[in-house]
Amino acid sequence: MLQSRSVSTTRTFLVSNQIHEGVPAAVALKSAIKVGTKPAEHPHSDTRSPLERFRTAPKKPLSVTDLVSPAWCELQYWYTLTKHGRKKRTSAMKQGSAVHKVLEDQVHRTVQIDIETKEDAWGLRIWNVIQELRTLRETGQTRELEVWGTIDGLVVNGVIDELSYICPDHELEVLLQRTPKKEKKLPPADQTSISDFFKTKGSMNDDDETIYEDALEEQDYSATGSSQNSMSILLAHNNLNTLWSLMISEFKITFPDGAESLGGVLKAEYRSRDSGEIVGIKTVPMDNEDLNGYLEEELRWWKGEREAKGVVVEEAFKCRSCDFAEECEWRLYKVEEATQKARLRKGRKTSAV
Repeated sequence: MLQSRSVSTTRTFLVSNQIHEGVPAAVALKSAIKVGTKPAEHPHSDTRSPLERFRTAPKKPLSVTDLVSPAWCELQYWYTLTKHGRKKRTSAMKQGSAVHKVLEDQVHRTVQIDIETKEDAWGLRIWNVIQELRTLRETGQTRELEVWGTIDGLVVNGVIDELSYICPDHELEVLLQRTPKKEKKLPPADQTSISDFFKTKGSMNDDDETIYEDALEEQDYSATGSSQNSMSILLAHNNLNTLWSLMISEFKITFPDGAESLGGVLKAEYRSRDSGEIVGIKTVPMDNEDLNGYLEEELRWWKGEREAKGVVVEEAFKCRSCDFAEECEWRLYKVEEATQKARLRKGRKTSAV
């Protein structure tokens, strides 16, 4: 029976075939800084919050990418928004889109649909969700499922890479069922990225070397349509209101117990950008308290209640691949701070002699 099933969620990351060797934090900090480089100027003339500036109508609402990307480095995402408005599509992102498309085509048969109006575009998005939910019920798996929700009263849009009725880690699921609920706590202070969450919370099927620093690079998702012949259904739901109501009813059929229909084990799947082959799998127990704690802190930045933060010194290796490394105020400040500490230590040694 459908009611007895729990749905498993999978997130797919695309990684390069190169393994980046670790370097000392101090070396990573200095590696891309030119002498005399001036820090980027803050846009003091605009005192609006990031939410007001970049995610308020007529601009698009918040996305899951907006909430996850700052986990790599908030300052990097802030510079991206203020200088470019959005992350520029790179060759790596295009490769990632191609891999996602191949995986999606294994589950869905897609056709090209001509879009003439905004209403057409919205109708296609809603219809895709309806077909993907039906595919999940009929085959036990679906990919690229678009979802909408609210967090703290804000609309958030995202795409789930994969949903399946197959549990990715039965041993972990049994362990979670036997473990009593823990007391409420805040996320670890040193958990500054999603990769940290996987390292501290998850169980790895392959070597941890398969998790690379660029694994969280933003993916580009393209909405595609279903070619299933359901003209009678579309004619009976020929406006956005009725089509949306049909989608909600499909959600209720697919997830009869709401959130309780979802399993407690998540899977992170790492694939090569070049071949699309799996290079690592990690299973993670779902932890609503940790997630809510992270979201609460991240929304404080989006709402302008605090400044964007740079990475901790131990994660300075991230700066090597950052487009804003040479102008980053945090990076320059940390280098100056390290230089001053070195001078103080040298001065103490000299005075002791």
